Amino acid sequence: MPPPPSRLSEEMILAARHDVLDLAVADSVAEYIVALVEATHSPEKYSAGLAEWLRWGASQRAAIAIERGARDCRSHAPSPDGFDRGCAQGLPASLPKR
Repeated sequence: MPPPPSRLSEEMILAARHDVLDLAVADSVAEYIVALVEATHSPEKYSAGLAEWLRWGASQRAAIAIERGARDCRSHAPSPDGFDRGCAQGLPASLPKR
């Protein structure tokens, strides 16, 4: 992504942040986030293979980070192929419980 033509002011950044938090997340997306986090706590419900891959469950903060990421992704225009790689790159870092 090319840099903006000029520096963004603090006011512009805070306004954009506020706008993103005002975006609605579809119920189906919220339910998917809950299911995703739940799967990290009870992976054996889904498959033995998944249970082998996971050592820790995602935290509530991870769920909030994923939800905020979903809101942020809604605020971006997708790439020409319809997939916003910038959003996808942030997701895995949100998952580990610390």
